[in-house]
Amino acid sequence: KSKGDGDEYFFEKIGDAIEVKKQSFLNEMNDNYFVLLNSNEKTKEHIDKLKLWTYCQYLIYNNANTEDKSYLALAKLIRYSLNPSQETSIKIKLLSNAYNILVEQKHETELNFDNNYNITTDCLEVNPNVKKTKIDSWSEIEKAEKEQKHLTIKVVEPYYKGFKVEYKGIYGFLPYQNITCLNLKQYNQRRINWEINAKVIVSGKVFGLFTVKQLDTNDQYFLSKNLNYDNLPQIGTIITGRVKKIVDFGIFISSEYGDGLLHLNNLDDEFGDKRGSLKYFQEGEEIFVKLINITKDRKLEFGFKQLIGTSYEYYYDKIIFGRLDDLNEFNVNDVDTIRKKIEIEKGNIIEQFAATTHNLKDKIKYIKLSKYFFSNINNAKSYLHNIYIEYFQRLKELDNVIENYSFSSYNKFRHKIQEIRLQPRTLVEFPESENLIVFIKILGLFNNTDNESNKVLFELVQKYSNNDEKKLLSILSKTTFSNNLMMSEVVGEDENERVDFSLKNLKVIRNYIENGVFSLAESKEDKLARELEEKRAYWKGKINQDEGERLEFKSTLITPVPGEQKKKILENLNNKLLSIKDEKAREGILKNIDEIKGDNAQKRIIHSAFKTIAAFANTNGGILLLGVSDDKNIYGLEKDYDSFKKISDKNRDGFGKFLDSKLKSYFGDGFSSQYLEKEFLKFPEGDILIIQVEASTEEIFLLRDEKDNPSPGILYVRNLSSTDKLEGIELSKFIKSRTSKRIYSKLENETERSIAVKLP
Repeated sequence: KSKGDGDEYFFEKIGDAIEVKKQSFLNEMNDNYFVLLNSNEKTKEHIDKLKLWTYCQYLIYNNANTEDKSYLALAKLIRYSLNPSQETSIKIKLLSNAYNILVEQKHETELNFDNNYNITTDCLEVNPNVKKTKIDSWSEIEKAEKEQKHLTIKVVEPYYKGFKVEYKGIYGFLPYQNITCLNLKQYNQRRINWEINAKVIVSGKVFGLFTVKQLDTNDQYFLSKNLNYDNLPQIGTIITGRVKKIVDFGIFISSEYGDGLLHLNNLDDEFGDKRGSLKYFQEGEEIFVKLINITKDRKLEFGFKQLIGTSYEYYYDKIIFGRLDDLNEFNVNDVDTIRKKIEIEKGNIIEQFAATTHNLKDKIKYIKLSKYFFSNINNAKSYLHNIYIEYFQRLKELDNVIENYSFSSYNKFRHKIQEIRLQPRTLVEFPESENLIVFIKILGLFNNTDNESNKVLFELVQKYSNNDEKKLLSILSKTTFSNNLMMSEVVGEDENERVDFSLKNLKVIRNYIENGVFSLAESKEDKLARELEEKRAYWKGKINQDEGERLEFKSTLITPVPGEQKKKILENLNNKLLSIKDEKAREGILKNIDEIKGDNAQKRIIHSAFKTIAAFANTNGGILLLGVSDDKNIYGLEKDYDSFKKISDKNRDGFGKFLDSKLKSYFGDGFSSQYLEKEFLKFPEGDILIIQVEASTEEIFLLRDEKDNPSPGILYVRNLSSTDKLEGIELSKFIKSRTSKRIYSKLENETERSIAVKLP
């Protein structure tokens, strides 16, 4: 069926029926909360069923023209498309897009699904939330969060259970419970233009999101200002107001410009009992009113009968002469329910991101962000998240204890972790959270050598020994049990020996916890991807520093890259070829072209790179980056790869073999292995080759000239950011200076050795 066929109502009801079926299915699964966080082969069947149902919902709601439900189903479908084996970068792409769809209520590109109803990542933007943010603004937000300093924030839009806020183009959230100004808390207009001072509670750049708390009213920097108060509309303007309170003499109206009174005399144009017209209005409803006066003390006066004669007269007639059903066409409860579901899904998305990240600091940050969505609608998950935040903060402390280990430091840690409590309701709704309780119990019993502690550990070992799903708990219990027995029975009285033995076992336990709920363990693929990104960021920073005494860029090693002037010369020469028929003249032009981009040009490029290497070796060492242009852009070595004739050589290996053969002919045997470190690095723009050159104690000569002809030896040195050729007197001075330094260094070493021999 297609949109607009009149069956939207029935489509929506079918989609709602599927939702009931889904919830029933999830409730039957004991591990419904953890099934998507730690999915494995066993749970794959469950997820496939959820994906199929959700895909159907997405299509059905789309045809029902219910955008909020359609986007909610789509966001869930994207989240269900996550695979535990995917690289973190792919997971971030999926989750950030799912979140963005719920925030923006749209998706930018046509969506593609595979045969298993997974969203294919090629149709999704890369981190759409990050792309829209400003880096400088984010750094200010993160700094304010870290230092707990306030920022001046704009409140721009009412939001579910709070307000949407903005700081220099980045949007965040101000929950009701974080508002201290009563006027702002009670503000109920659709439009808002307010300014406050607030502290950043937590921020998450991946989702372009941060939450804030308004400063206390007694804080010296407290600010809470309705900017529209200073920018009142003209008298006669029709505005939207909300019925705040109905009294005998009229109606108190709140508006974006402040509160005011709609007096009984300005209510309707009928004679008789004007109080009877009050029954047409309800507290909390939104109505149109006309601003008819602003008193000297800045009180607003509104009129309703003044709508007569304006384009809003029809609205006046509806209210006064009989309400129609279409004035309240939306069921408030239905709207509230779908909003709650959207907030829950936002929390689920960020929570799932927290499950994918392996850094404890980031994990805590994103669990906190996720918690805000659940606590804002009084969802039980917020209690569970409190436990997780406590738990992971304690794990951070455990890492500090391990680094500076002693029995007293562990005892302090034990008391802290035993303070974590799980509410019975949380355990009932999320039975898998039992893992947390047992982890805490085991860490609390570690190093306790009394019989009662060992009895508890032995019972835990028995309880989980034959339970494959709880195998981790069994291993932790056994390790702690054996540690305590050995501490009391075998290790003896030597304090250092006891400390070393205890620390060794504690490290084993810490490593096992890495693979528990909300796994901290980093996969090999993720580790490699992270290290690659870190390496790229490092070398990007180096490139941005620009060339200098110990750093130089070359776009290529083989293929000439003509500058603007050479491009014009080549263009003119090629145009001449078209008009000249004389063979000798054509030969001359072709020779000129070859000079610019032919073999001779290639030889000059190679010679230029190698003389830089020689200069680095003769001076203080340095780095040559091949594949980076002078304007600090990554050009890539792919054109050099393509210059080789054999297909098998059109890659890094072919380039490496060519480079090694040229190095040998220019420097002789042994130079490359003794003084150079070479590493290829892949960027989105292309490959670069990093050549790190060590300083040499001996003079390094180039054995070939610019035309690749054998040479008796040319010596180059580095002078600031240029490479200079030494000849005549300058060459003689340089060699004498280097020789003197070598002799002095040798004598110094021999003197030190002779003194060392004479010492008793």
